[in-house]
Amino acid sequence: MSSQNAVTRSHKESWPQLACQALVEGKFVKASILACPIISRGGSVRYPTNLARDKMSKHIMVVDDSPTIRSSVAFCLRNAGYEVDEAKDGMEALERLETLRQEGVALALILTDINMPRMDGITFIGRVKNTPFRFLPILVLSTEGEQAMIEKGKKVGASGWLIKPFNPEQLLWAIRKLIYTK
Repeated sequence: MSSQNAVTRSHKESWPQLACQALVEGKFVKASILACPIISRGGSVRYPTNLARDKMSKHIMVVDDSPTIRSSVAFCLRNAGYEVDEAKDGMEALERLETLRQEGVALALILTDINMPRMDGITFIGRVKNTPFRFLPILVLSTEGEQAMIEKGKKVGASGWLIKPFNPEQLLWAIRKLIYTK
């Protein structure tokens, strides 16, 4: 697998055998696409198992400077049954994390970009790891795919790394993997 693409889909396999890979906690892992949600063109999500009901209490923060990406990711997550909080950069996300802590909201995961104004994703991850949220899994969703940047993210505490543009099935699979294995 090339270091430029941390997430791939095998195009040589037939649909029932299609597999996805993602970098999760520093290792490439595979899961059958049949365990991933099925997303219709209208955006509705159907799960092969009863996972939708299990997710209703999961709260995720999405941090990205692009309103389009934030909206797309939030749409995907909400349709999968997650509660979503959004921030446009690392500074706003840290402020929002403090507010959520004071309100007693339990986050399940943070999904962050790397290239953002005011505070980039690497700095943000490092700062989060020095707060009461230090054990929270942090999944990076970025256009950055260089191995050196991925290693930098891993060193400061990123739990996984996905490359934009994102595939909703793979994104939801990676999030499930991180939330249910922490």
